[in-house]
Amino acid sequence: MHTDGPNCGHAARRPAAISEREAARYLGLSEPTLRRHRRDATGPRYVRLSAGRLGYRLKDLDAWLESRLA
Repeated sequence: MHTDGPNCGHAARRPAAISEREAARYLGLSEPTLRRHRRDATGPRYVRLSAGRLGYRLKDLDAWLESRLA
C-alpha cells in the first residue's frame, strides 16, 4: 500500500514557474502593478513559457523581494 507522507520518498516539489496572477498574489501586488514593473524593467525576472504566456520562478520572486528590503 502506497501512502504519501513525509517519509514516502517523494520530495515535495515546487513548481518550475508560476503564472503572472499567482506571482502578483505571492508578492502582494496587483497584476497591473506587476506588469508595470515588468514594462519598466524594475520587477522580478520572468520566463517566457510560450508566445503569449509568462511565468515567474519562486526564487526570482524571493530575490526581488530581498532586493527591496529597506
